[in-house]
Amino acid sequence: MSSIHTARLQPYQTILLSLSVTSFLLITFLSSILPPSITAYSLDTCLTHSKPLAHSSTLHSILIPRSDSLVNLISIYLFWTCIILQLLTNTLYSTTHFWTHLSQILFSSIWFHNTYWILYFLKCTFYDPLCAHKSNPLYPNSISGHYCYFSFCFLMLHYYYSLNKQPFSSFENNRKSIVSGMKLISQIVVVFYAWFACMTLYRTYTHGYHSARQCVYGSCMGIVSAILLETVLMSNNNKIRYNMIAALLLSCTLSGTAAEMMWRWKLNTTVISSTQILSQSTGWIALVSIKYCHDNNVIKFNRNKVSID
Repeated sequence: MSSIHTARLQPYQTILLSLSVTSFLLITFLSSILPPSITAYSLDTCLTHSKPLAHSSTLHSILIPRSDSLVNLISIYLFWTCIILQLLTNTLYSTTHFWTHLSQILFSSIWFHNTYWILYFLKCTFYDPLCAHKSNPLYPNSISGHYCYFSFCFLMLHYYYSLNKQPFSSFENNRKSIVSGMKLISQIVVVFYAWFACMTLYRTYTHGYHSARQCVYGSCMGIVSAILLETVLMSNNNKIRYNMIAALLLSCTLSGTAAEMMWRWKLNTTVISSTQILSQSTGWIALVSIKYCHDNNVIKFNRNKVSID
């Protein structure tokens, strides 16, 4: 059994987790003892929005779009393209890999929804409106959702690409070229994703959407959430049992309710959109459907990988 499927943390996970927790505690502690003038200069500076760069060529305009929202949107689409390509590549190993990893992706997606609802709650609890858009200057901008999202995605992408490293010798000759081609395309897409994701994070700070403190808090939250999720997926019995699904459902209910109540109490507004609820409901239906089919032998899972049982 590969070590990646055990519950023991990998060295890089331990380092990232330690750095995240230490950074959060250190920044919070320093903010409580240092004069506001110092923290305002180093941690709580809201940079001025930069002017769009002039494009010298079509290629330049494609690789470095003017619109910040377009860069963010491209990053999100590229991330899901990477996930889909990896899912298709896993299918070439065996159809059981497809259902195994599809269940992981669904569980991970719902997990991040839960993380984001906790982030909503903490945003309003910390209530730091610094760098909020001028159209809504009182918006609680306390934690960067972009830094949380992309930190989470980078780690989970690494996790998914670490699975099923089956040697080429185990394939038939007519499948080796297909697998090799799929991996090459996937690696190219990952490079483009990393480029646009880093550009999004760079602009999030330098264009004044968040302060350094808010960016660090977002990164810490994304890293901690991803490592906790990886620990669940790498549990010793290699399965996500009913109690884990039930625990996640309970956590989503509590975090969503707490976030909504906090925003209604402090800001007299709602925070969780109908689109988010619909998206998570669809994920739950798909996940439970796969579970039901597995229990009734409609779908056969790979017993040597992380599965739902």
